Amino acid sequence: MTTPKYWLLVPLLVFIVMVSGCTEPTHDEIVHCETDSDCKCGLILGTQNCYVGNRNLIEPSDLCFSLCFGDSDKMIKCVSSECEWVNINPENPGEPVGELTYGAIKEEDNTTTVTVKNTGPVVFSPKLKLEIIRNDLSIFSTDIDFGEMALTTSLSKVIDIPERNQTGNWTYVFTLEDGQGNTLKTPTASYYKEPPPFLGGYTYFHIMPFYRSISNITVGVKNTGNLSFAPMVQMTIYMGDMLSVFSESHVYSNLEPNQSQIFDFVLPPIENRTYYFNFILSQVNTTNILEEITHEVRIGVWA
Repeated sequence: MTTPKYWLLVPLLVFIVMVSGCTEPTHDEIVHCETDSDCKCGLILGTQNCYVGNRNLIEPSDLCFSLCFGDSDKMIKCVSSECEWVNINPENPGEPVGELTYGAIKEEDNTTTVTVKNTGPVVFSPKLKLEIIRNDLSIFSTDIDFGEMALTTSLSKVIDIPERNQTGNWTYVFTLEDGQGNTLKTPTASYYKEPPPFLGGYTYFHIMPFYRSISNITVGVKNTGNLSFAPMVQMTIYMGDMLSVFSESHVYSNLEPNQSQIFDFVLPPIENRTYYFNFILSQVNTTNILEEITHEVRIGVWA
């Protein structure tokens, strides 16, 4: 009795398993590339399909002669990470295509980095113009030459710019040209710088240059800033030799922006002569003087 030669079937079974486990690569896998040298023309491995794609998935074949060698005006390039034919006819080379990117520009930044990429289909020498506009007025402009750039190459440059240290609308206009005066991209970035909070105010009162006698002065205060605060007015009366004869301060209640308030300063009896009435408006508990006014007044003295 002889043993059946089932072992002869093993190679066949292995071949069947291997074939059933193989699948044709996807289009994205076939055409993917990083550089021009990654690209090749021929048959997709394991198929009879002619294609332009990644050299690791393509094998040369005479079957693909018309595709691979039939057009002398084209060549295989890696464009935007894909292998493809590009026109190299000098009389019709195609139009330059480029990408421009830049980072966010902070208020304190005095530089910005821009990156230009040649995305094909031809070599060109890009130029970049940056203009900065504040409140519809151009305040800065510069031109940057990137030189000749091969296909798929990128180049970054740092540009010195003024700090965004003034309030208002700031617009950054980036214009990418092909070196022949043709505009490829014009991205813009806009920022608004808020005005800083500030205190503002003034006193208002009516003082005549001559008085037969005077017993009180009404002093008003108005908040002209954009922050609420408690104002204080210091009134001092000096004689001609700057000797103080009366001084009094009054703290007004907290004033919101655009609010106002008045107070009557009651004066003691003062003799007839020339005086200087000095008013200082400040913020309570600070040395922040918002206004100071001095008036010359004659009491009981007539010219």
